[in-house]
Amino acid sequence: MKYTCLFVALWLFWSLFPAKLFSQVGYTQQGKASYYAAKFDGRPTASGEKFANEDLTAAHLTLAFNSLVKVTNVKNGKSVIVRINDRGPHIKARILDMSKAAAQEIDMIQSGIATVNIEVVGTEDASLTSKPNLEVTEANKPSIKTPAPDPDKKIIIPFSSGHTFSQWGTERFPSGYGIQVASFADLDNAKGICKELLAAEVKEAYIQVEWKNGGKVHRVLAGSFSDEIQAQEYKYTLEKLGFSGFIKKHF
Repeated sequence: MKYTCLFVALWLFWSLFPAKLFSQVGYTQQGKASYYAAKFDGRPTASGEKFANEDLTAAHLTLAFNSLVKVTNVKNGKSVIVRINDRGPHIKARILDMSKAAAQEIDMIQSGIATVNIEVVGTEDASLTSKPNLEVTEANKPSIKTPAPDPDKKIIIPFSSGHTFSQWGTERFPSGYGIQVASFADLDNAKGICKELLAAEVKEAYIQVEWKNGGKVHRVLAGSFSDEIQAQEYKYTLEKLGFSGFIKKHF
């Protein structure tokens, strides 16, 4: 009888307090991941946010909202960082439902389902900064309250749409005009052109990301100029280095 009571008590505890315990930096898990269908665009998520397939977000059954999770496709090694803002998946043996933009980053659009490794790498909650400690004490006893999301606070995840980045994923803020030398759906191709530009001593190389026609576009731009005349002169310089392109306005 006492073992039955203990089992019930443990089950109730993990039912009430799973998210906080498993949201600490360093927590890992492996399993199947899928991605949302287009029909879910604009629908409310469990966190209260509206779902957007163009954002790098995901659903997990227990991780706290706003946890930042690195997702790695076991088959090809490609990774993406997503923010948890929904609950799911509700299909046995799956651990994560991702936005289409996130699925595109790890090249699982065609397969629809992929085996992934996930790791909590950060969170908006500054208190979650250590390795997991699953021993429950009064000091670390979790709260079942989940703070409401702040609509004015947005995490800029590397290579998310509507922003400009360096080839390493650091957000950049170029202004005016640049020279677009390439455009790819695949991020790795865009990074490759950036490396070529830097190798040719082109100091300013950017990846401008936009969601277009149901997928991400990664544009490679060089330079940052206040007017089109300066940009045109720089275009000729790039052509001498072997890079053709056209003038494109920065975001």
